Amino acid sequence: MTVNRAGRTPRLTPVVGEPPTTGAATTAGKLEQTSSTEVVAANPDLPPVDDARLRALGIDVTRKEGPAGLGHSRILDVLGPDRFASVPAVRVDGKVAWFNFALARELGFPLDADTMTPELHQKILETLAYRALTPGEDPKGREVVDLFADRYGRRGSGPDFDDEKSAAGNYVIGKPYEEGHYTLGANDLKKKGALGDQYQMMAFSACTSDHYVDDLRQVKGSKSLDILSTKSLLNWDPSAASVLGVLDGVMGGQSINDITTHLEKVTPHDGKNGAWTARGFKDNTYQPGQ
Repeated sequence: MTVNRAGRTPRLTPVVGEPPTTGAATTAGKLEQTSSTEVVAANPDLPPVDDARLRALGIDVTRKEGPAGLGHSRILDVLGPDRFASVPAVRVDGKVAWFNFALARELGFPLDADTMTPELHQKILETLAYRALTPGEDPKGREVVDLFADRYGRRGSGPDFDDEKSAAGNYVIGKPYEEGHYTLGANDLKKKGALGDQYQMMAFSACTSDHYVDDLRQVKGSKSLDILSTKSLLNWDPSAASVLGVLDGVMGGQSINDITTHLEKVTPHDGKNGAWTARGFKDNTYQPGQ
């Protein structure tokens, strides 16, 4: 999510941009904002961010914003405002249970040392502690800020190809994480001959795609199905590089070790032990070219 307020833009997670606001004015040091908020279309001429990791996170540290002076988030600039839903929220009290000093410093949080002080604790709450208002809830005089939640999946990160209640074109692997949230259709792996008998190699460049493996293995064993999957959350930025890296590796006859080494280099992730897992490659019965 990203937060938009009159002249101050703290964010709840490291994301990439926010729209300007109208009706915002500063009077004797007090910020005021009308209920009118206007967003702008995606800007294709954004200045580049030199640091590769920050670019993957969508953070521009040259533009400081919010009470903590964090780097500017470019998500609304890059994806466009139609990919987000605006959610009104108010600040709340809280207590910091854990804080990643290294990541906070990388994103531009002003830190003198890796020590939690009362001043730092308050600054964290001012930057991150918000609660979404329920529909029709009275804020009771509290300042209201706009949080922006990405419209993930079929409801916004598209474009989509058919109605969200249509299952046409879906290939369903196993049970959904949340029943009824989307119209998916029947589990295709339950169909007769779902994966066939020939050798296959599958690569899933998506968040925590390890979850597909157990369902696939119930249908086809490791001797005829090799799988490249991920064990952590991935950013969108390197998606093309990872997919093309797999294709280049296979077409170039590279070993699976070379392919996964390349994937780790082009894939920023939040895991401590790498992003990718290779399964099934040690017991192949298929020999290309023979």
